[in-house]
Amino acid sequence: MSEMENTTSTKRDLKKHYLDRLYSTKGKPTYDYHKRKMRIGLHEQFDEVWVKYNNGLATYREWEHSLNKWLTMEQI
Repeated sequence: MSEMENTTSTKRDLKKHYLDRLYSTKGKPTYDYHKRKMRIGLHEQFDEVWVKYNNGLATYREWEHSLNKWLTMEQI
């Protein structure tokens, strides 16, 4: 398998993992200002880590940790 195919496969696997985790959360609307702001901040942080991961500047563990923090806040 070439490096290009491996990278594409890895990105597809990450996207599938992300979507599976996102759909499995049982989030509910948050009307509390502070919780909503924290959720938005963690989502933005996750986006930044994902971009860094795609550019080779972050590890899978960092990506997973950021995803877990954001989705945990979504469930509160």
